[in-house]
Amino acid sequence: MKPTSLKMLIVDDDTFIAIMLKDFFKHKDYEIFTAANGEEAFAICLEKKPDFIITDIMLPEMSGIDLIKKLRSMDEFAVTPIIAFTAGTSAMRDDAKKAGAHMVLEKTIRRVDLQQKVDELLAATPFIPR
Repeated sequence: MKPTSLKMLIVDDDTFIAIMLKDFFKHKDYEIFTAANGEEAFAICLEKKPDFIITDIMLPEMSGIDLIKKLRSMDEFAVTPIIAFTAGTSAMRDDAKKAGAHMVLEKTIRRVDLQQKVDELLAATPFIPR
């Protein structure tokens, strides 16, 4: 791992999805952390300080929306790029956007399209090491 590797946190209570996303992004030489719930994700954020977060909205213990709100209330995570995923309603997508997610995507997104969205968000975030 290079010292300038991007630190990415993937949060999903579906182990298959978390592993799939982790495997998909490993080719980018990212340092990837995973969490199965919002509380675990928050603890990882405090310890590892991820540069980029992809989170499910519907999570046990703390929802993705509550996680985003909690992170956005802290100076060190005020502008951290966050993509929220959901298979839920448009109201949930709106709530995630209002909470501070940069993008809200359907869980059915193709991996190549997800990579494009991540790249777009990273390009718009100049303080992230590449």
